Amino acid sequence: MVPTGLEGEDMPTNRIVVIGAGCAGLSATYTLRKHGVEVITFEASDVVGGRCRTVAEDGYEFVAGAGSTEPQWATTFEYLAELGLLDRIYSIQKQRYGFVRNGKVRTLFVGGNFRETIKTLPENVKFFFTGIPWKTYPQTLKAFVALRRYMNLVDTENQEFGALAEISNTSAEDFVLAHGGREALEWVFHPFLSTMILARPKDISVVHPILLFSLMKGMRSMEGGLGSITAGLYERVRDCVRLNTPVTKVVIEDSRVLGVETQDGFVESQRVVCAVDAVVARQLIPDLPEAMHNALATCKYSSTYYYQFGLDKPLVEQQDTPFYVVMIPAGEQTVLDFASLGSNSRDKPVVIVPTRGWEDEKLAELSEEERRRLVISEVQKICPAFPDEPKITKVFRWDRAINLQSPGQFVAIQDLLDNHLHDVSGLYLAGEYLFPIACTEGALATGKKAAETVIDDLAGAR
Repeated sequence: MVPTGLEGEDMPTNRIVVIGAGCAGLSATYTLRKHGVEVITFEASDVVGGRCRTVAEDGYEFVAGAGSTEPQWATTFEYLAELGLLDRIYSIQKQRYGFVRNGKVRTLFVGGNFRETIKTLPENVKFFFTGIPWKTYPQTLKAFVALRRYMNLVDTENQEFGALAEISNTSAEDFVLAHGGREALEWVFHPFLSTMILARPKDISVVHPILLFSLMKGMRSMEGGLGSITAGLYERVRDCVRLNTPVTKVVIEDSRVLGVETQDGFVESQRVVCAVDAVVARQLIPDLPEAMHNALATCKYSSTYYYQFGLDKPLVEQQDTPFYVVMIPAGEQTVLDFASLGSNSRDKPVVIVPTRGWEDEKLAELSEEERRRLVISEVQKICPAFPDEPKITKVFRWDRAINLQSPGQFVAIQDLLDNHLHDVSGLYLAGEYLFPIACTEGALATGKKAAETVIDDLAGAR
């Protein structure tokens, strides 16, 4: 037995260590426990779920991170079934989008049946003529024709994406400017990518939107938020999760894992699942082989102050859909990334307003209250009905919100997965940065896969 320094407990030397209790870490822990494997999971903070959790307060539900999923994600729906949560999933068939132009919001209705299409026809016709500049339409068409050429090379069934390597160093901005034009970039691709990834097209490889469009099968949301999944996983493994216990180093010697250093001492383990983001992984594993270190160094993230406001009543009383997102073009002078103004709840509506990460320097100079007042005033410019003082304000600061898949990452991570993932014996990586696109499925699936690899290795070692 090896002393852990953790509340006086001992643990067997063959117990698996998982670092992080976010989506990837909980997924790995849950999978290991399902197969009867001894595991201890260290979480640095006092909460689980990472960037996928739900915070309840005074009857409101605040989603601290990911808000939707898609029906094709196998691991997500496997867990939903096993946790008895499938009945909470619902399809978002009808959506309303607003576009800010010349200080006004023009709206577009998408989806619905024939009757709803006829009902919203005047709204959509008006948008066609006044919503965005005319040049945007032909430019966007040309850009999508160019994107389609590469989308046709993607094998989504077998997740074979190697054909995209040749353009992976091209940013989405450069691609759209080369094949579409400035208006398409500002009015379509910037709003879409900043809403999906909280980043600018120039920060993202064109591979990311190609894969987003190729893999997309629809939108699903969940009563209680996707944090219900991580909460459900935690309930099944909570006895082996140690909160407020940061790992400070993964100890490697002769390309083998020896264990981890924690604030309470050294924990010996021959197998460690590192289920944190790529930046933290490099910090915790300073002795990574060069090929692995360099691959993780290509991973960059968006950032945001993720504001959510609990209101007394809904801002929009639309009978056709509660889904209403205002998308903001690149040229608009604001700190807001987008504004999700609709809500499924009439009694406890919540408005979600992330800030632009590229405005971090400006926002960091403000006090917490000054920043809050600025965000509220900017929301009121696009929605005058927004109250001066919301009932509740929640803000989640994410220094690393979503993996960008910046130019250079795609090839580096593919090489890592193909050739270097097991260069350190006993080290298993998990996280969304290893998945084709940034999403909760990426974290859940890679956590599960890391655990299954551990199980296979344990079987082979017997």
